[in-house]
Amino acid sequence: VRRPFVRLVAAVGERRWIFLLLLPWTLPAFLSPIRWDEMSFHLAYADQWVRAGRLTLDHFMRFQVAPFNWQVLQGVALMAGSPTLPHLLSWLAGLLAALTMDLLLRRLAVRPEVRVTAVVAFVLTPVAQRYMSVGMIDMPMIGLLAVSVYALVELGDHTAPAPRDVVPVALAAALFAGVKVLSLAYVPLFLALATGSLSMEV
Repeated sequence: VRRPFVRLVAAVGERRWIFLLLLPWTLPAFLSPIRWDEMSFHLAYADQWVRAGRLTLDHFMRFQVAPFNWQVLQGVALMAGSPTLPHLLSWLAGLLAALTMDLLLRRLAVRPEVRVTAVVAFVLTPVAQRYMSVGMIDMPMIGLLAVSVYALVELGDHTAPAPRDVVPVALAAALFAGVKVLSLAYVPLFLALATGSLSMEV
């Protein structure tokens, strides 16, 4: 038990610059929701479910039968009684994306200066700066897609993949695909990459 914890602490310490890089976006994440999209759509579903005490279907809301993986997590955050917790979830998704990008580039043996530049460039993109601290699904989609890609790379590195090695890929891809209808377009790509990774090891 001690060894994985020590490794985790060492890994966090080595990447503390990423935490510091994202620190400025924690302040707007603590502000209450004010954007029209999150108030009328993204958080509205989660808020309705919390108030009803169950999942509901509202025919007067947009995309009433769309996949709502992230809205379910936002609902859990709203159950704590704080409207800002969904913002912090988006911030954590941005952190997850940045850490996963760093980890993937390390695995690909990219030079440190290029790796750092790539992570900084991602954090400074307009998409990251706009959606890092709001209760919408854009940053969670990026974070879950990054984890899915890394899980596929990890699967390809196994010399003799077992069925349990496919579980992280399946979970990450399912979470990503269930965030938005358009994400389902990635499912054939995930299946093809996973099949190719497994077939190459047979």
